[in-house]
Amino acid sequence: MNTTPTNTVQQSLNTVQHSFIIEAFNPSTTSWARWVKRLEGAFKVFNTTDDMKVYYILHYMGASTYDILADKLSPVEPESKTYIEIIQTLEHFYSPSPLEVAEIFRFQSRKQVEGESIQEYCHALQKLSINCKFGNYLNNAVRNQLVFGLQSKRIQTRLLETKDLTLEKAMEVASSMEITEKDIQQLQHKGTNVHAINYNFKKDTKNTHKGEDTSAAAKKTNFQEKKKINTGNFNSNTNIHCFRCGGNHFANKCKLNRNITCTSCGVKGHLRKVCMKDKQVNNVEEILQITSESTEYRKKYSITLKLQNKSVNFEVDSGSAVTLISQQCYRKLFATHALQCTDLKLFSYCE
Repeated sequence: MNTTPTNTVQQSLNTVQHSFIIEAFNPSTTSWARWVKRLEGAFKVFNTTDDMKVYYILHYMGASTYDILADKLSPVEPESKTYIEIIQTLEHFYSPSPLEVAEIFRFQSRKQVEGESIQEYCHALQKLSINCKFGNYLNNAVRNQLVFGLQSKRIQTRLLETKDLTLEKAMEVASSMEITEKDIQQLQHKGTNVHAINYNFKKDTKNTHKGEDTSAAAKKTNFQEKKKINTGNFNSNTNIHCFRCGGNHFANKCKLNRNITCTSCGVKGHLRKVCMKDKQVNNVEEILQITSESTEYRKKYSITLKLQNKSVNFEVDSGSAVTLISQQCYRKLFATHALQCTDLKLFSYCE
């Protein structure tokens, strides 16, 4: 028996047609129109005849969709309808004609949201424009809304200054500038300077004001503030010096008896080797003289840190053993994080 090329192709198609499979229609993942397009594409691939299309679509649309179709056509059976009638019936149910004005309003109200890339924003606009009936004005409408809704004022300004701006050119320029901005932010983050702040204190007993008790007057001191900026790595082991004993630790960790008396100045609380009376500080870049220490008026240094991707402003205190946030800050930014118990007890150094 001789086999012609035509017969071979037909036999191959008949064999493939038996494995014709497509997932059931799911309105939560795709639209009815797009599912029908995929089904019709399969019809062309497998050379499905017109009289078989009705049975294929009724089979592959799924049980829930078939029930909806049967209810819409009742008392007529779905199998008695043509392929086109079945498609149109479900099209009216799943994709009713939207209101053009409402769709345009939704399109023009769309702005770029936080964390959304230029490409994602443009895709969202193109999706919203489907039912706006812009026609030949479609690309210009998407271009205009793309420019108007950008978060970056720098990119927006560049696009507004560009002559003969098309949608393709706007996407090219905006995407390029977006990548550049991200690279610059990463470089700036890596090159952030570390600030080291040291304080030299000198007790002053001559500034006691009348009407103040002895304990209040004792809290007032003269001090020199030395601010030194390091652009290299900050090594805590070599830059921390206890002003009580000179050891490589913070003063609040010092085990020296606080009642010990300096043999140089006669003041209690530190040793002679760290006494400021015998030493002259030479590496001071900026000195601020304050005659009376006050927690209300003294200059404070702060730094912004990232906690759980949220920016929090902290006051710098090199003598503090812990980093704390207020109860108000916790309730505002981290209320979803559960608090844990601790045996740690905190005491104010000033009291």
